[in-house]
Amino acid sequence: MGGATVAPVVALAGSSSLVARCRCLVVVVVAVIGLVGCSAGGSSDRAARPWSVFESGEGRFRVALPEQPTRREEDVDDDDLETKVVLFTSRFGDTATMNVSYADYPEAITEIEPRLVLTGAVQGAVNRVSGTLARQTPLTAEGAPAVDYVIEGDDGWLQARAILVGNRLYLLQLAAERTDARAFERLVTSFELL
Repeated sequence: MGGATVAPVVALAGSSSLVARCRCLVVVVVAVIGLVGCSAGGSSDRAARPWSVFESGEGRFRVALPEQPTRREEDVDDDDLETKVVLFTSRFGDTATMNVSYADYPEAITEIEPRLVLTGAVQGAVNRVSGTLARQTPLTAEGAPAVDYVIEGDDGWLQARAILVGNRLYLLQLAAERTDARAFERLVTSFELL
């Protein structure tokens, strides 16, 4: 689909080949986690039900989720750069999902302007789900550079927040048949770094 309102990932080009390889890795990692749960649907009244606080010591975060998440790891190896994506998925209603994930990039990623890394994250997600970027809003979350974005795809909507803390990228996502501002707000406001 066309219509994306962000610059292509090539806008991240740097003079160093390591920086360029890190840029590619950002897109690959976000693509892995951006697709999970994208063909789903949900209901806003479910956002009002009690959620449980989930804490990940290894991920150094806590967040409220509608039900106990399942954990999955994926190794990503691209252009001799390797990382691991750790993904926690919680069902939200009968068909929607909430995902909280993180990936640690090589330290060289810290040499790139954080907003460019986040732009690459958004574009990687848009490309992976073959969707259209409906909106994106740069912000600061947990004292770190972040971006909220919404992608419309053939199978539904993906609302997400990407937060870059040093060389670690956190993603919080709600994948559903339609957007649910109340549930998404509850997810992102409950997220805390440990």
